[in-house]
Amino acid sequence: MKKVLLFGFQDFVGITQAASLAEKLGEIGAEVRTVGPEEYKERIGELCYGEKRAVKVSESQAAALPARMLVFCGLTSEELEKALPLCRACGITRDDLKAVLTPDNVMWTGEQLMKELMEEHAAMK
Repeated sequence: MKKVLLFGFQDFVGITQAASLAEKLGEIGAEVRTVGPEEYKERIGELCYGEKRAVKVSESQAAALPARMLVFCGLTSEELEKALPLCRACGITRDDLKAVLTPDNVMWTGEQLMKELMEEHAAMK
């Protein structure tokens, strides 16, 4: 199953971009799923593959994310090479964090993955 998870796309611009991404990435067979704040503490693998879900927190308990993040699940390297330009065409920038689901991060929560990506970005600057 090919899926792209979108974190932090709840504002008007994000909703519009999510709709564009769903259309464009559908061309390569990928489903786009917007992850709500109440799901930020769920494991990435559960969100990607619909496995047993972790306990959800209320939206008021969920911390706001400091950035937006896309997580690509189940895409081959060729599909990912096609997906990235499509994302740019929909307004996704270099500032938007991007990750691929791996055996190492499949059990992480969205919050954990974002923290790791932000630390990596800071180290590269």
